[in-house]
Amino acid sequence: MSIVYPGESKSISSDFRKNYWGSLFGPSEALALLEFVESNQAFVLYIARDIKHYDEINKSLAFFNKSIEILSFASWEVLAFDHFSPHPDIVSSRLSALAKLSSLESGIIVTTIEALSQRICPKGYIDKYSLSLKNNQYLEVDSFTANLIKIGYRRVTTVMEQGEFSLKGALIDMYPMGAKNPFRIDLFDNEIESIRSFDPSSQRSIEIIKEIQLLPAREFASDKDSIDIFKKNYLSEFGNTDGFIYTEVSEGRYPGGIEFYLPLFFETTDTLFDFIPDNSVIAYQKGLDESIEQQSEELLERFNYCQNSLERLPLEVDKVFLNTNDFFAALNKKKQIQIQTSKTLKAEGLDFKSSILPPVKIEAETKSPLNKLFSFIKSFTGRTLIVCESEGRQSVLNDLLSSYDLKAEECLSWSDFLNQNSKLGITHATLSEGVIFEKIAIITENNLFGQDAVKQQRRRRAKHKDFDEAIKSLVEIQLGDPVVHEHYGVGRYLGLISRSFDDNQQDFLSVEYANGSKLMVPITSLNLISRYTGVSADNAPLHKLGSQQWTG
Repeated sequence: MSIVYPGESKSISSDFRKNYWGSLFGPSEALALLEFVESNQAFVLYIARDIKHYDEINKSLAFFNKSIEILSFASWEVLAFDHFSPHPDIVSSRLSALAKLSSLESGIIVTTIEALSQRICPKGYIDKYSLSLKNNQYLEVDSFTANLIKIGYRRVTTVMEQGEFSLKGALIDMYPMGAKNPFRIDLFDNEIESIRSFDPSSQRSIEIIKEIQLLPAREFASDKDSIDIFKKNYLSEFGNTDGFIYTEVSEGRYPGGIEFYLPLFFETTDTLFDFIPDNSVIAYQKGLDESIEQQSEELLERFNYCQNSLERLPLEVDKVFLNTNDFFAALNKKKQIQIQTSKTLKAEGLDFKSSILPPVKIEAETKSPLNKLFSFIKSFTGRTLIVCESEGRQSVLNDLLSSYDLKAEECLSWSDFLNQNSKLGITHATLSEGVIFEKIAIITENNLFGQDAVKQQRRRRAKHKDFDEAIKSLVEIQLGDPVVHEHYGVGRYLGLISRSFDDNQQDFLSVEYANGSKLMVPITSLNLISRYTGVSADNAPLHKLGSQQWTG
């Protein structure tokens, strides 16, 4: 059943390389893309404007999706040419997406302009450096662990994050890139007796697995051949071999920000354009040209700034990212859909039946707080679905509606709502904006309470969640291990220290920074501290307190 995509328009025009979609507001573009893919068995690469838009479109796609394969290829979320590496979760998600693209003919992948512009590993890299394990397989532990290290895995005491492994007698714990949970391999002599997934927090087994695939833990390899290629390319680019990066890589160390030298590890590189199917359609919002130009200016500015570091000169911008001409050359080889909120007046255009919600905000200070909501639901001839931020918020709002004699049918999801026939439904999901379709209206908490109130709720929930995650992350940290403070960067953990203030005792984490400077972090701010996830903990770069070295 099509909600927003016109039934008579089963495919984009074959007469035009670029098609135009108009009158798409809020999350309606996500539903339109899903219905387009479903109708045409198409593959769409969607380019988000920025990280915020990237998050929003992913949430909207997840909300409306029934069965379409949706992948995400995020940017590294670090400044270009910076001295910090992307979080392992981001690398894991990117590698997982690239691995799946080779066999995907229909679906959607969401990316950003920056991520699409990046020069990345060639298409054969993942297959070459992936490993597989299955029950009853012969496994020589020493050579296996050596291979894990070659493809970027880090040996730790307890596995907590993707890209880590540990040895405990006849047990090997590992958290493969792209996996939802880590795995525990139980050996009998040199044979795999069982493979189980487990919860890293409780260490309890979840289910028995017959076979697992191990993607490489980095987007570049660190075997001898790759290091030799790096040395050759580095000399060719910089004309010397006395730089900090050359020395570190030559000795098997990979400092933060090494990813911005990724092209040097390969003879040739590809981009995400090269991984997607040949018949892919590329979709984006109006204004892409301006966004590309802005990114080009920002990258050049970052490059010029980083050139001040003589010990660590950056690669030329066009060695790391596609320049504007190359980007549009690759883009123009594919059919395109430009999406906009205004109507399209072009022959190759298609206007959708979606519109902006009228004001429905709950006004607590008035005699009739829900008056605007009541008026809309009464006047709207179709069905309405209210989307809350969480299950708890759904319960609270449903009680509020009931107190005003407004009955909302609880739904498990968007699909569940479509299968019902109630005039008013309520569910919970991370959907920010509401929208009106021809026969269905969606109202979110942002529409009912305003963005500021919803943001405060999110911050409160995030703080509790972050604190719990911080405790799990830090439980295995030893004295002298590197840690990362959200505001001050990388330091070394010196232990817990108690201090008394006005007869009240308080515990602090003591963290040492460059030049022996120390920072005392209250236990109540534990959520600001996380484990250092750089490749080499022993060579973690300590930052200077009070400097601009750490950008957060």
